[in-house]
Formats: sequence, C-alpha cells, structure tokens
Amino acid sequence: MNICKTALRVIVRHPGVVVNALVIGLMGVFVMSSFTSSVAEDLSRPRPKTAVIDHDNSVLSRALAGFLEERGEPVRTGQTKRDLQDAAAKNEAAYILVIPAGFERDFAAGVRADAETPLLETVVSLAAAQGRYMEQLTSGYLRAVRAGLIADPDAGMRSLTDQADRVAGLEVQRGVVPKAGQVVSTTTFRYYMRWAGYPLTVGVIALSGYLFRAFGTGEVRRRNLAAPVSGTRLAGQIGLAVAVVAVGIWAWNLALGFAPTTGGVDALDGDPGGFAVAALALLLFAAVPLAVGFLAAQTGMGMAGITALANILGLVFAFLGGGFMDDSFSLSPGVQAFAQFIPSSWHSRAIDGVFGSIDVAAGSWGAVAAALGVELLFAAVIAAAGLLVGRLRLQTADAGGNYADDSE
Repeated sequence: MNICKTALRVIVRHPGVVVNALVIGLMGVFVMSSFTSSVAEDLSRPRPKTAVIDHDNSVLSRALAGFLEERGEPVRTGQTKRDLQDAAAKNEAAYILVIPAGFERDFAAGVRADAETPLLETVVSLAAAQGRYMEQLTSGYLRAVRAGLIADPDAGMRSLTDQADRVAGLEVQRGVVPKAGQVVSTTTFRYYMRWAGYPLTVGVIALSGYLFRAFGTGEVRRRNLAAPVSGTRLAGQIGLAVAVVAVGIWAWNLALGFAPTTGGVDALDGDPGGFAVAALALLLFAAVPLAVGFLAAQTGMGMAGITALANILGLVFAFLGGGFMDDSFSLSPGVQAFAQFIPSSWHSRAIDGVFGSIDVAAGSWGAVAAALGVELLFAAVIAAAGLLVGRLRLQTADAGGNYADDSE
C-alpha cells in the first residue's frame, strides 16, 4: 500500500489541479439556480412565440391563424426563406407556420376525395419542445375541421371552424395531488446529474493523467524499473490510487447535489431508488475520463497538455451530451447523430431513463442498462488504446526512461 499512499500524496502536493476539480464542481450549484425553474410542477399553459404567414387568406386559414395566435405569443417575421431561417436561428419565434395559397380549397377537396390533405410548411426554432407543442395544436385543429367535414360534406367552412373552435376550447381542470410527505419532482436533480458529467470529466482526466504521468516519466520511472516490485503490483497500486481519486471527485459532485438549488434532497425523498441508480450511473461514467487520462499520459503528453485536454473534452462532452441544455432545446439531427459517438450523450440517456424526460419514460431500466453498458465500452476501448500506446513507447529509446525528460 506504500505505493498507493505515495501516489495520493503526489496528488495532494499538486493543489492547483485539485482546486480546479473542486471549483468546477461548485459551479453546478450556481448554474442550477438559473438553469432550471422551481421543482414545483408548472401547470400553466405555455405561450410560445408564434408567427403565422397566411398566403391563402381564406376562412380556414384565418381561423387557424387566430387559433394559434390566441394560444401563443404572436410575433411578426419576414416572409422570405432567409427571414424564416434568421427568425428560427435567433429564437425570435418558437414556431412559424406558412399557409400556402389555395390551402382551404385543397384541404376540402382532399377530405371529400379521401385523399392526402395539403401539407403546411413549418419552421421550428431551437426551442423544440415549444415548437412541437404548437405543431400538435395545429394538427389537432385541422383534425377537428376534417372530422366535421367528413360528418357533413355540405357544411360551410365557417360552421366547421366555429365547431373546431368550440372543441378546442374544451378543457379539463388540472392539478397535482402529491403523496403525503413526498416530493415527486426530480427535474432539477436530473438536470444536475447530467451537468455533473462536466466537472467529473475535467477533474478525473486532469488528476488521473497527472498521476499516471508522474509515475511514468523521468527519474520516478527509472527508479520503478530498478525497484524490486513487480510490474503487476506497481500498476495495481497506481490504479488503486487513481480509483480513489476518481471516487473522491464523484463523491464531491454527488454531495453538491444536496445543495438547495440542485434538487438532490427532493430526488432522494421522492425516488430513493432512482437517486441510487443515478449516483451509480455517474460513478460508472467516471471510468471514461479515467481511461482518457491514462491514454493521455501514455502518449507522453505534458501536464499543461493534459489540463488543456481535460478542459476541452469536458466542454465538448457537456455540450454534445446535453449537460448544458434543458428539455426545451434540441440539437440538430446531424449533431445528434454525431453525439452517438460521445460517451456523455449515453450518460445523459442513462439519467433520463432513471427520472424520465420528454423522449424517455421514467424508470426505463432497459435503456439505463444499455446506456451504462455503452459507457463502459467507451472506457474499455480508450483504455485499450492507452495500453497499446504504452506498449509501443516501451519499444522506443525511452524504454528505460528518457534522461532528457525530467519534467514534473
């Protein structure tokens, strides 16, 4: 155990890296205060910014436009393709509907002929959840008009739209009846656990990379090669020290989850089983940056390079994994496809599978297990690459230690 203790003392004597790992974790406490709303369920009707461009100016198009503007916040945009793209990119409107000329005529003809009805052109901004909500309202309204036209093919469009307005105006009373003594919302803690992958990535890569490098270069490496200690024992002791460091960073970030703004207390009270699985998911995710730190050290990268790599990969993982976004934002399809090859996206899937999200139901344990398995597979592949790189370096002139490399 002397080697393990020595390795831990090496970490303690590098306070800059330790403080960096701890301070980034503290950021989550402040980020979550503005990143999420209150954990109380908000049952008020959302009013997304909505723009309707009517090229038909018919009874149906005007009724549909009025229906949408009544349930959203009406905004005005330009009508060119560039204007629509700019409005979506700048988030000036969450939902833009373009009604083509002749829409009412083609719609009625399609319904009476039992054929396809004309399609509407829509533009959805980065606030994808709000855009989908307005799109569902549009589809529901047109289905009501279609049902009325099928029931009475000779009915006038005015009467059909009036009937659709009455149907759309029907509402049920909404409310929440929580279990006694139990807070059921875990939304804030779910966001925090997704975000916690960022400080975990930065801290574990930097500290593990520094530790692997400290024992693998310069005079320390030469002494280890000459010491009467087997390579297996040496590697095991260093691996144990690195594991202790990774678990320590995990425990620190998990403890911060109990801060008032991060929702850990609510999650533990409302869903203790889910809390435990989420904690396990975060711990298993630590294997990925641990493997990255090992690979970086095996390549001979200096401490400055390892620290830079930790910060860059931390940001990339957090962005592509959804750690900086809530459910109202969505990446483009191309970026989503690329994110499949980023381990942090699977970490977010695991957390969403525990607590639920728009796309994943709560308690989807099969999805959680699959995501965790993919994370461990990423870690295994990266660690194998580190072993290969280390083996190749042993076959170079540095096999017995490079006297020119005595850097810390």
